Amino acid sequence: NRLYLKNELDEPIAYNFNIEAIGSVSPKQIVKLSMLSLIDKLQSIMNAINENNTDKINISNSKNLMQAYDFKIEHEDDTIGNCITSYLFKRSDVKYCGYFIPHPFDENIIIRIELKNDNSMQNAIQVFIDNCIHIQNILNNMINNWS
Repeated sequence: NRLYLKNELDEPIAYNFNIEAIGSVSPKQIVKLSMLSLIDKLQSIMNAINENNTDKINISNSKNLMQAYDFKIEHEDDTIGNCITSYLFKRSDVKYCGYFIPHPFDENIIIRIELKNDNSMQNAIQVFIDNCIHIQNILNNMINNWS
C-alpha cells in the first residue's frame, strides 16, 4: 500500500518516505544533493537548447503526432522525463505532453509537446524552458525551506 496525502481530486500531493544513510553523508544532505543534481541537469538541458548543442538535445517535428515537437535529450532517463512532463501537463497552454525511452539500451529520452494555441516550434521551446525554470524554482524553494 502507498501512503500519501491527496487533494480534493484524489491526486497525491505529499509523500512520506525514509532515507537511511550508511556513510558520512546525512539523509538530509542526500536529499539536498539530489535536488541540486536535478537543478543542474535542468540547467544543462536549457544551456544546450540556448547553445543549439545537438549532441545534448535535438528538437524536431514529431513524426508520429502531426502537430507536436520532439525534444530528444541524450544521457537522461525517467527521472528527468517524468519530472518535466509532470509539470508540463499542469500547464493550461499544453495540449499534449509525454515522454518515452525509444529502447532500453538507448541512453536518451524523447519528450513530446503540443501546445493548444500558437503551436510553433519556437513557442514549444519557450514553454519547455519556462517549465524547466519553474521546476528549478520549486526545487530551490524546497532546499531553502528544508535548510
